[in-house]
Amino acid sequence: MKEQKKITYTCVTYNRGKMLFNLLYSFALSNRYENYEWIIFEHDTTDGTANFLKKLESGNVPELDVMKNKVKVIYEDQDEYISSIEKLGYTFENPPVGFRKKHLCYQGKLRNQMRAIAQGDYFIDLPDDHQFLYDGNWAQDIIDIFDDRIEKTGRDDIGALTFRTRALYRILKKNNETYPVEATQSGIEYYVVKEKTWDDWSAISRENFERLGGYLQLETATEEEVKKYWNDEKMFHYHSMLDKTSALGLKKIMTKIPIMHDCGDNKHVKANMSFPVFPIARDKEILNKMWSQIGKDRCMSRAELEAMWPKHSSNKGAGPREA
Repeated sequence: MKEQKKITYTCVTYNRGKMLFNLLYSFALSNRYENYEWIIFEHDTTDGTANFLKKLESGNVPELDVMKNKVKVIYEDQDEYISSIEKLGYTFENPPVGFRKKHLCYQGKLRNQMRAIAQGDYFIDLPDDHQFLYDGNWAQDIIDIFDDRIEKTGRDDIGALTFRTRALYRILKKNNETYPVEATQSGIEYYVVKEKTWDDWSAISRENFERLGGYLQLETATEEEVKKYWNDEKMFHYHSMLDKTSALGLKKIMTKIPIMHDCGDNKHVKANMSFPVFPIARDKEILNKMWSQIGKDRCMSRAELEAMWPKHSSNKGAGPREA
């Protein structure tokens, strides 16, 4: 049997303890791929998230027993880092813009910190308010797309492989315009985006991440980088990575059928977490049937998935599966 490549899932969490549990619970219920690890970065939370993560690390969350010894947590207060940035002469004034810049300047640093200790051949960065959707070997589907790109182009040309539902405007934006659908030998359909080369919540190989030199950090940025990404009110870590992936000729890939759902609505924060917010589909064919009713040659949007899911789901809530 071919040895499984290792996947490192990374997640930064802030005051979304219930949604973080939902993310991990949906993973535990749906994952069929064994060679993985999770690294979670907790900073400044006040909602009990840190206590939950300490229980998870010690193996005291029964619903997540299958993840025992698979999770590492970094606990950090961002004040010390922000203070060091301010000593360099950077200021965070005029809220809410100042608050946003203060938060975003931290993102590259903490992501680099997680990936410095990661053991995976692939890194998958996930937000804490998302959920996995179907029960199956979707992790192998992701790796198959990487292998398919190497076979078709002669190299790993993926800067970002994203597999979540998208708000409709993100699909229709010009820089998300795609080439015609492609497919792996196993039948996983995906699109190559024509212009955009990066997405925060995505998969990338360790090799390409290292070629990119990691995320830009404000304290080590050049004057030119500061002028381009900081003084212009841009998302510092995001836009710099967008430019770097573009310069290397890397691509953004979007799966046609979503593997994850963007539960980024506040109504989900108070949801009953006895079951995943959205049921785990026992058969990926459910998602294919839903997609076929849309009939458009693009990725599924969040609104479409939420509207269609109750009509086609085979279960109202997925409890712990049988071994």
